[in-house]
Amino acid sequence: MFDIAIGHGLLRQKLEELKEDRRASVSLQQEVVSFEVLAELYEQYWGDDTNINLEKLLASSDLRFKRKRVPGEEYTEEFKAELEKLRWVQKEQEYQDMIRRDSLVPAGTLNEHDPTISEINKEIKEQVAAVFNVLLTVFGTVYAVWYVTRSGWDIHIRIILCLFSGILVLIADAAMYNVYYRKIEEARALERKKKVVKKVIKRLI
Repeated sequence: MFDIAIGHGLLRQKLEELKEDRRASVSLQQEVVSFEVLAELYEQYWGDDTNINLEKLLASSDLRFKRKRVPGEEYTEEFKAELEKLRWVQKEQEYQDMIRRDSLVPAGTLNEHDPTISEINKEIKEQVAAVFNVLLTVFGTVYAVWYVTRSGWDIHIRIILCLFSGILVLIADAAMYNVYYRKIEEARALERKKKVVKKVIKRLI
């Protein structure tokens, strides 16, 4: 949570003597040193020196809230340049792959036959209308059979005849609708396969 702000006392002096150590050089650049780094440096370099102790090192220092680490802030300029080079190489490779994929696909074939919103709405309306017509035909047939057999027929016979007639009409209408829908799809597929040939009829110049 806290770091040690490097003042102008003994701590800065000792860290400047250890500039060859990356931990010390980074701490000097950031003007702060963490407790962990200070403990490591003290144990490695100053632990056997009776003239140096933590109290003297921290005498001219203050506590400071830890700064949020920025990814890559400790990278050297050479490493950053290499990363940038690799990033550009990757972008170039992605671009070449995209061009290669486009060259393998004939022009005008991508998303050429994807339905539009209006086409989808039209198809939904057609299907709803077809279902409504089928149900209307079934209920009309059932009512007609029930009406015709209203006199001289037992109730259970009338119910069986109505159910049988309704199911028969439902199957017939569903079969007719499937045939109609299949024919429409075949016509659409045939229309998509047609190639538009453009010719120059007359030149103005």
